[in-house]
Amino acid sequence: MYRLASGSKLTLEPCVRVFDAAFILNPGSTLELANKTSIIGLHRVAIDRNGGRLIEKYELNSGTLYLQKKTETALAPNSYYVNSKIFAGENVDVTSPVGPYIARPEQT
Repeated sequence: MYRLASGSKLTLEPCVRVFDAAFILNPGSTLELANKTSIIGLHRVAIDRNGGRLIEKYELNSGTLYLQKKTETALAPNSYYVNSKIFAGENVDVTSPVGPYIARPEQT
């Protein structure tokens, strides 16, 4: 288990192999996944955003990241970076003009 203190930043580079780990992102901290598609073992990692920021970067062969029918909640901003395009929404229309798109938290 890794706890990131406020003001800290941890970057997981593509060469990293992570298994059976948990990251707790305290407010003001940042966890950056330098290339999420290359980090081995990420399916065995838990991330508790707990007010911290998660930055997900993707280097994709197709150049497109699809965030379809995905619900994401967090107490702090999350960022996605892709080498080309991001299509997001319940029903993605690939013929629509490309963004920029901003995902805002749902108000209760």
